Amino acid sequence: MTNSKLSGEARSDLAGQITKLQMVSFFKKFFSHISSLKPLLVTMPMTDKVLDPKKTEELLTRLLNARIPFACEVVVENLGNHLKFFIAVPQQSIHFLKKTFTELWSAAILEENQEGTIFGSSGVREGSYFLPVDSAIPGSVNDFLKTLHMFSRIELVDEGLALQVVCVPSNEAQKLNTNIRLIASASTPFRTKEIIAHIAATYPSWKISQTSRGDIIDRFVHREFSDAENLKLAPYEITQIFYF
Repeated sequence: MTNSKLSGEARSDLAGQITKLQMVSFFKKFFSHISSLKPLLVTMPMTDKVLDPKKTEELLTRLLNARIPFACEVVVENLGNHLKFFIAVPQQSIHFLKKTFTELWSAAILEENQEGTIFGSSGVREGSYFLPVDSAIPGSVNDFLKTLHMFSRIELVDEGLALQVVCVPSNEAQKLNTNIRLIASASTPFRTKEIIAHIAATYPSWKISQTSRGDIIDRFVHREFSDAENLKLAPYEITQIFYF
């Protein structure tokens, strides 16, 4: 006669399966939003009132509290007297984003835009992503101006570079499931790796994967979240990598 009571081991296995099913359901819900993110081009004058980690942390916290998935990207063309980057959210969240953004940065201009591509018709495309670290050091905000300076050294005709941050709300309090990618395009594999290495050098407190091709490029293009690249980060930790 079969014992109807589950053993401790069986109960543990069942609990683990339920947890996995809950996580699958959770990610499917937000993947459906991520696949339909609508990009907005943000233009901000380069003054002492931009590149503010505290304001960026406030924006990310509001998006987190509203359970809104989003992606941010800075690309080579974002140079000069104005900072330009893309921020993408679901269609139904665009009004919330515009209202919140202009409350924090009154001089910012947000335009719904069909963005271009960092990739030319030919060339080698590779990418890397940020790896987990034991702990982020509070207050160790990367000097993002140094990162932007490295962007200015890219050849506009034959080369491309992008820093992408993709976030979905986590089931952990005040955390975001985060992918952070560096993507480069150049005429040779050596130059592509060199570009990524130069940008990676501006983030000495973080570990960054070896460059690769293929899937990571597709995920970048489609702003896809990848559990394999996942970092569970608080908003202030994200501002150690990217802020505006």
